[in-house]
Amino acid sequence: MTTITDHTDHSSWIYPNTDQYFVGSKAVSEALIKLGVEDDQITVTGIPIRQQFFQTFNREKICEKYGLDCHMPTVLVMGGGYGLIGEGVSTFQQFEEIPKQVQLFIVCGYNEKLQIQLKEMLKDSKHLVHVTGYIHYVHEIMAISDVMITKPGGVTTFEAIAMKLPMLLYKPIPGQEQDNANFLVRSGVAIEAKNEHELTDLLTKILCNAKLLQEMRGNSKRFHPKEAAFALVEVIEAINRTKENQYPIKDFMYSLSY
Repeated sequence: MTTITDHTDHSSWIYPNTDQYFVGSKAVSEALIKLGVEDDQITVTGIPIRQQFFQTFNREKICEKYGLDCHMPTVLVMGGGYGLIGEGVSTFQQFEEIPKQVQLFIVCGYNEKLQIQLKEMLKDSKHLVHVTGYIHYVHEIMAISDVMITKPGGVTTFEAIAMKLPMLLYKPIPGQEQDNANFLVRSGVAIEAKNEHELTDLLTKILCNAKLLQEMRGNSKRFHPKEAAFALVEVIEAINRTKENQYPIKDFMYSLSY
């Protein structure tokens, strides 16, 4: 079983002994067929994500829990490990040009050097800034955020879609990330910035346009991320039942493609 967690296809995911491919969209299914995969070997389930992203959250309680201001526009910045801002901390200096004060919640992952650098650099910012390393409660921060700046990884962006969180995409890697970005922009759940200045301009535009934010949240309803994991399990169980006389369960190989 191969679950493709991007909104694109790639020949390296094609394996001759794969019984079933699970994909995030009809477009990926059609692309796999062009690569020679049989139609009945593909199931469009959406990208499976953890159940934490389907909970109901209380904004006030979350803000109190983490010392945040629930009355201020909140921007979540993901992908700060080494790809999004690892080599471009000046990006945050550009954010000083945003006319309204915002709350920045910046997740640096395991990049401790970047975390220390940003805390020092942004200590006098006009914005409310929270800089963290890796966190296990990102679903809670997504729940209280107005927009998320991120690289267009398949799983993270599908988590945002589940939370109806508008996205501002930045620095996609050519190839699968750029394909993801194109898909998300076409779907109306994200906007892509090409450079630092455009990132600041678009962030200002989004935060000052309640109608645009609402439209992007509404477009997320076209997807059904809650059903993805359950649909995937149902198909796997069905295939197991039909093949149980041919292959012991322990001989099945599962792969998750990032």
